[in-house]
Amino acid sequence: MRPSMSIATILFDLDNTLTDRKRSIHAFSLLFYRHFADQLKTITPDRLERIMQLCDGGGYRPKEIMFSDLVSRLPWFQSPTADTMREFWYTRSPRCMKGREGLHETLQTLRERGFRLGIITNGQAQAQNATIDAIGVRDYMDTVVVSETVGYRKPDPTIFKLALQKLNAAPSTTLFVGDHPLNDVFGAVTSGIVSVWLSDGFDWPGHYPEPEFQISSLPELVQLVTPASV
Repeated sequence: MRPSMSIATILFDLDNTLTDRKRSIHAFSLLFYRHFADQLKTITPDRLERIMQLCDGGGYRPKEIMFSDLVSRLPWFQSPTADTMREFWYTRSPRCMKGREGLHETLQTLRERGFRLGIITNGQAQAQNATIDAIGVRDYMDTVVVSETVGYRKPDPTIFKLALQKLNAAPSTTLFVGDHPLNDVFGAVTSGIVSVWLSDGFDWPGHYPEPEFQISSLPELVQLVTPASV
């Protein structure tokens, strides 16, 4: 099933939508292990990664809790401060971010077919912009809206409206693609934007309004928005 209206603009969430969070945290955990190995008691890289994935919570646990957990859960000889974890994360994690499978092919095809593209992301401006550059998608985008910069966070409709204004786009002819039921799908729906849930194979949590469309991988988006005759 394709959108019944003519779609001109496609907006994306960044974390765990354009990025592959598990692969990214895998890369970060290896970097973390190399950097802090002499400060840790016996722990394997695999065990450290499992703890890291748990602390990260798919990118949706509050970062201050994540930093505190890394201090308390890992077997340190002498525990570092949460500030040390915070600094390491924000200075090192962006270079570890990995794009989803089919990311560049999908964005390139959408651009070639005339869609305007953009990103709306929650987070710190420096870290989110570094992530965008690390996965190499900035040149595809007509706008990037970061919550820290504009002072609003998803699911607040204001941040969606700001992105639409930057592109002079109508909500009814705009798709928003994201993985998070509240921040992305609910935020888009309450802004009048057509919602697309990137499910990763998970079932929809029933306590939120359902997305208008659902995909399990980025390349499926091309088929969703492209007429059958193309």
